Amino acid sequence: MRVLNLDEICSDNVTVKIAGEDYIVPGDLPAETMLKLLDAMGATKDKPDDSVLIAKLHECLLDTLAIKNTIADRSKIKKYMTMKRYNELIKFLFGVDEAEKKSLGQADVPRQQ
Repeated sequence: MRVLNLDEICSDNVTVKIAGEDYIVPGDLPAETMLKLLDAMGATKDKPDDSVLIAKLHECLLDTLAIKNTIADRSKIKKYMTMKRYNELIKFLFGVDEAEKKSLGQADVPRQQ
């Protein structure tokens, strides 16, 4: 009998620090979460000034943080999640920084865990 162990291919969880608090993000996001993020990102890319779409993306990111963390007060995270931090979190979640480094020929820099 053949066995496909999907647990072996999962990435390690990562830690994101926001306003001095550590939040664990799953190394592999659930497919439903990933699809919601992709949808929200696509919508905001097409209409970057639409505050309703940005708020939807914001909630998707908070939902991503809530997967492995008990977040009693989302308002604290909202207070500190600037657009620059959002962009960095999205790049981090999707591994964009590593892809850009590879395309530029830079050495791999492991993510902090």
